[in-house]
Amino acid sequence: MALDMVSDRASTDALATSVSDMLAEAAHHLPDQAPLHAFVHHNTLHAFEHLPFKEALRLAAKEFDATTLMTEAQFEDARQEGRIRKSDLLAAIDESVEDPDAALFEGGPTRRAYLLWRLQSGLETPSEASIGWWLHDKKYLHRPHPLSRSAARLSTSPLYAQNPRATSPAQLQAFWSQLLLSVPPKTNESTPERLRDVILRRYDLDTDEWIKPVLIRLSAAYLDQGVAEIGMPNRQEGFYSAVRSVLTTKKVLREPWLDGIASDFASFPEAGGVDAVEAILETSGYPRRAWPLVIRATLAILPGWAGMFSKFEREADKAPAFALPAKLADWLAVALLLDRAAIRRAARKLGLQTASLMEELDAGQTEQRSEPDATIAFEVFVAAQAFDLVATLAESEEKRRGFTDGIARFSSFERRWILQLAYERRHRQATLDAMIEHTELCGTAKPEAPRLQAVFCMDEREESTRRHLEEYAPGTETFGCAGFFGVAMRYKGLDDVTSRPLCPVVRTPQHYVEEIPVDREEAERYKAALRRRGLALARAEQSERSLLLGSAWALLAGLVEGAHLVARSIAPRFAHHTHHKATHGHHHAPQTRLALFRKDNETTPDGLYRGYSFEEAADIVFGQLTSMGLTGPFAPLVLIAGHGSSSLNNPHEAAHDCGATGGGRGGPNARAFAQMANHPEVRSLLSEKGIIIPDTTWFIGGYHNTCDDSMAYYDEDLVPEHHHQDVAAMKEALAQACLGDAQERCRRFEDAPANIGRREALRIAEAHAQDLAQPRPEYGHATNAVCYIGRRSLTRGLFLDRRAFLISYDPEQDAEGAVLASILEAAGPVGAGINLEYYFSFVDPVKFGCGTKLPHNISGLIGVMDGHSSDLRTGLPWQMVEIHEPVRLLTIVEAMPERLAQIAADSAIVGSLVGNGWIQLVSRHPETGEYARYHDGKFVPHTPELAGFPSAEASHDLFCGVRGHLGFGHIQALKEDTARA
Repeated sequence: MALDMVSDRASTDALATSVSDMLAEAAHHLPDQAPLHAFVHHNTLHAFEHLPFKEALRLAAKEFDATTLMTEAQFEDARQEGRIRKSDLLAAIDESVEDPDAALFEGGPTRRAYLLWRLQSGLETPSEASIGWWLHDKKYLHRPHPLSRSAARLSTSPLYAQNPRATSPAQLQAFWSQLLLSVPPKTNESTPERLRDVILRRYDLDTDEWIKPVLIRLSAAYLDQGVAEIGMPNRQEGFYSAVRSVLTTKKVLREPWLDGIASDFASFPEAGGVDAVEAILETSGYPRRAWPLVIRATLAILPGWAGMFSKFEREADKAPAFALPAKLADWLAVALLLDRAAIRRAARKLGLQTASLMEELDAGQTEQRSEPDATIAFEVFVAAQAFDLVATLAESEEKRRGFTDGIARFSSFERRWILQLAYERRHRQATLDAMIEHTELCGTAKPEAPRLQAVFCMDEREESTRRHLEEYAPGTETFGCAGFFGVAMRYKGLDDVTSRPLCPVVRTPQHYVEEIPVDREEAERYKAALRRRGLALARAEQSERSLLLGSAWALLAGLVEGAHLVARSIAPRFAHHTHHKATHGHHHAPQTRLALFRKDNETTPDGLYRGYSFEEAADIVFGQLTSMGLTGPFAPLVLIAGHGSSSLNNPHEAAHDCGATGGGRGGPNARAFAQMANHPEVRSLLSEKGIIIPDTTWFIGGYHNTCDDSMAYYDEDLVPEHHHQDVAAMKEALAQACLGDAQERCRRFEDAPANIGRREALRIAEAHAQDLAQPRPEYGHATNAVCYIGRRSLTRGLFLDRRAFLISYDPEQDAEGAVLASILEAAGPVGAGINLEYYFSFVDPVKFGCGTKLPHNISGLIGVMDGHSSDLRTGLPWQMVEIHEPVRLLTIVEAMPERLAQIAADSAIVGSLVGNGWIQLVSRHPETGEYARYHDGKFVPHTPELAGFPSAEASHDLFCGVRGHLGFGHIQALKEDTARA
């Protein structure tokens, strides 16, 4: 961007009057990823959420030099697979193209006709460098293109020639020459922002390649959370001071270009921070109006590391082990000084004057090349042959320019945007049509007198768990909600070193809950055993480094660890159980309880309440039960099931945990909610609010591991004796559901047979969780595409292919819409964040994702690098997203359109997501059952295109033997005695 061009934001003077403002604005464009242990999905383009989705994609592609839509080749593959149909293309063209009936030139094809051909032609446009080869070696200048006259096969439009005329080689060559005179010249949109850019453009010397290795080592050493043997000195004084000490007094990082760096540090404030940044910029020669761009471009040297410094500064409690005084301004000041030293060395090496470089930078012009844009010429060249217009266009410069301008306006980005709309439309049509057909088949069925009610997280992985549970135990009624269950707390487990928040990232917990042992003596023996084990490991590590024992210990440890690694790869389940028994067999964890309730206002040193009052607990239970519509009648047993994921070799394990708990595991929240709902005092307060839980109902907390499909249950010793049979039946039903769940998701794994049996699938799932060499322990949210907010009775028995977030909501119990508003404000950003991070990590796995797992190394327990030195990689690895379909979340809400429109108008969060098109919003009218999509400020009725709806006895019959995404289908009701082994 030129220094005087800031088109996507307000003018520099109005926007940023101080360096602090400039830095804050630039920081908003950095990755906002938390350290690995607290990884939470978020919108990769959060800085652009105030813009319409299409405009955000366009600007982000330019700013980050990234891809924000699938390639045309990927869309063509989808079209060939039936994921895009002609009807979808026509609808997308009419929706997104201004005046689609307008002709490209008088008497020529319309915009619709051209686009319909272009988007179905499969035309591959060569790169600028290879066009000459295509034209001459493929002989496109000597014979008609293979797509010649192909438009006639796709349309019967009379707007182009219907009487084909032969085109000779001489005509083709002459026409190509004419096009090169008609198309616009090429434009290089890269505009210098720093002196480094000027040197790179003029001399092909990139000084950032000098800076990056040094800045990476310094950043990694400073943020390290205890992995390094020797910590970076003076870290508690801040990054700037620590680096100043290292570079000016230590004999390290003595790169030749760093000569004079000590004098540079001595010239600026010792404290660093914003003052140092301003002082450095003041003496740099950059005009003040250029500072915002210089700041943003400097942060972009290593946006991953810069973003982590920003994250630590804003949320120090996210540090895995200990907080550090990390400041983005310190990091920027160091980067500016390193840049200053590198520019000085480069100028000396090239014999340049900094003043002349600054003059060229200040001009800020965008390079305009005189040669024509051959890629546009090629598009026109082929399209003219497809519509048999070569002779017509060759004879008329006016028509040729009109045709050329008309095609040029539909750039690759514009074409891919239309294809994206068509791609999403096919998914939307299939989903809504399936829901309509399913409702007609089964109505709104649900158990009349449920024996079990089970509440799960809204997570789409729990969709299949719920479905299989209902298949194998039809007397079960299931519900879905955000997986922290309304219990926003800071939690410390028995084995935890520090506490952590278990709630959505947009909430700040006000309560502290600790897991405490029932028997303190037993707990002391347990902790003493853990300390002895830790001490033994520490002494072993010290022995490895000793002079006398090092070699012997290395040999012994090598043999033991080598055998263990081989066993982990060949028989991971057996190796895990054997290792666990050997290391933990003699010190079992003691029985515990949650210190959940308080009688006074006792607080922690951090100002958090130690537990909840009965009134607070009653409000939580009332709010959660009301929002789900679980207000009675109650089953004898109510399961509250949190979820998480555990795998052996997976740095992004927290990304598979529960987003509603801030990247934690939802078991403690489920346990806390059940404990609240069981307490007599809480039930008494609930009865005053209108919810009466009978004495015959018991709540039990549980935890579902979505990686190995195991279930755990809390406080079973407290379950009344008359519920023991109910608990046994529940456990059996959940065990059967987990078998079905494992079978359904294992069909996605290439190392498992597509028609794998249920018990073998569970063994595969367990092995994936414990296999040291397994890059795909589970696919996480890779199938997410739908969010349904409404009554379960409308989706019960509907096969949703693990693609839908399911949130229970009963519109009949929410007359004012307040419950729905709170659900949308809480669940909307969570679902959208998950969906959009998967979207962008898929469409550009290098810029927005973190690439393949193969070269990843964990740095300081906070993130991953490629190899031993790279920027901190953000986003998701390819092995998590490779099967994903990048569509915006289709959010279907059982509510009247007017109510949804009002909520969007009243809520800035919902209004931004919906109004700017970051999610697709659909209303299902609670009374009429009609569906309507929100588009361009109004709800448009859905028109079904039903073309067959599969029905089967069980889910297994629909997915068995199939690898890819499936259409939705109807599951016939099963009797309780039809559960299959």
